[in-house]
Amino acid sequence: MSLDINKPIPESLLNVQVLNKEGNKLKFSEVLNGECSMVVMVRHFGCIGCTTQMLAIAPRIDEFNNLGIHVKVIGNGDVQYIEGFIEKFNLQNKPVEIYTDPSLNIYKQMDLKRSFWRFINPMNLIEFIKALSRGIGQKKVQGDNLQMGGTLLISSSKNLEYYFQNNTIAGIADPNDVMKQVHKYVLRRESNLV
Repeated sequence: MSLDINKPIPESLLNVQVLNKEGNKLKFSEVLNGECSMVVMVRHFGCIGCTTQMLAIAPRIDEFNNLGIHVKVIGNGDVQYIEGFIEKFNLQNKPVEIYTDPSLNIYKQMDLKRSFWRFINPMNLIEFIKALSRGIGQKKVQGDNLQMGGTLLISSSKNLEYYFQNNTIAGIADPNDVMKQVHKYVLRRESNLV
């Protein structure tokens, strides 16, 4: 399935189920809850690239929230890893929701790639070394190691406003580009253009 910018999210994606930290199933439409949402699809809860991504996003969660953008993070590891993920990034008192989909159905519906070749990409080794030099490490794989992630901005009317597909472990959305897209969306929303 392909996702198109400025088009409605397909029903098949809205009907995919994810798990909350209590292990309860929710449809993706329930996760969105009629809110404008920044959906961060992490590879797995222990990934080095995802750690880099969350270290860039976590400090801006309040800023997103103040702009009316609700941050939702979806991983693919077991429910038991969610609490550790929340603690790792000090998200306990942040306006963010964490979910998981060990079946990878939501990743498939979002057309996020799962590939051995993207996993062993030489750029990943360079980024892995850079991350280690910054003190970012990986202790345990907490989900599907071959699954790539992404970032989506979905309006309250369930239109796709921004879509970034990670092509490698380290190929995450640039947080400044994400914020620029958020500001563009907020300006359009306030001008009643969305």
